[in-house]
Amino acid sequence: MNTSIILFSSKKGTAERVATYFGETLNIDVVGVKFIDPEILKNYKNVIFVVANYGKAEAPPQDMIFWNKLFEMKQTDSFAGLNFAVFGCGSSKRAPYYQGFAKMVIKHLNSTGAHQIAELGERDAAIDDESSVQTWPLQLKL
Repeated sequence: MNTSIILFSSKKGTAERVATYFGETLNIDVVGVKFIDPEILKNYKNVIFVVANYGKAEAPPQDMIFWNKLFEMKQTDSFAGLNFAVFGCGSSKRAPYYQGFAKMVIKHLNSTGAHQIAELGERDAAIDDESSVQTWPLQLKL
């Protein structure tokens, strides 16, 4: 079993940049979700998701194949034994959709047996503050 991986789903590159920073900070491989199948998540102990919140709480369109497959996995033990955390990138100017997709990912993974190891991390594009990007990964116990 592999230990940890960071997966990103990015529209304009922010989530990819944040995921790359997390990977360098934590010394963990970083991969775009469009390059993998959700089934491989079962091969990991820890998965960190860095996701863009697009449109009305949606995934970036180019990553929909991965997300549709993930959300189709609905058995309560689909991801039993998997630890996960989610960091969302979006803008609070898009309320009420701010972090909506990131919250959907958390809800789904919790309902399929995965264990959330950190509170939702957030990068708000409406505020010019990168402190959450620098501090959030430090709380992860991987």
